[in-house]
Amino acid sequence: LLVALPGRGLVVSELSRDTIVELFELRFVLETEAARLVAVRRDPEIFAALRDGFATASGLLERDDDRSDYYELVGRLDAAMDAALQSRFLLAAIRQLRPHLVRARRLAHDNRERLLAAAGEHLTIVEAIVDGDARLAADATAVHLKKSLKNILDSVDITTVDSSTAPMSTPHDS
Repeated sequence: LLVALPGRGLVVSELSRDTIVELFELRFVLETEAARLVAVRRDPEIFAALRDGFATASGLLERDDDRSDYYELVGRLDAAMDAALQSRFLLAAIRQLRPHLVRARRLAHDNRERLLAAAGEHLTIVEAIVDGDARLAADATAVHLKKSLKNILDSVDITTVDSSTAPMSTPHDS
């Protein structure tokens, strides 16, 4: 995601449709597995508090013009998942990917309807983690990532990924 330009050194490259799709292919593999592991290794009390936050996230989005409270809640979820993961190499790979995903998400702006849907998706993920349901946590994460990718691609007026060529599927999809 860096490009060497003569006389300028390394510069951040443009995010193409293909790059965004490739980032999400990797994100899909990493984060669905992370969700599965977190559901097994978690402290249920930490995730129960997050569940309560996501259950009222629509109110946060209504009251919070800059969305900072909502994004802080999402940040707390990321931090709790990072702490519960207990897999330093998987965590390092996820952390290496995050700055690039921030660039991709910025392209989608703050679509209020998508944020409300994402809050519901996060709630489903957190509920599965609280319940210790590894399969549901991974599947709910997969749904969230597919919808996030579609939103980003739609938001930048790029043709969405054709489901026949997108590797963003699970063995349970049919």
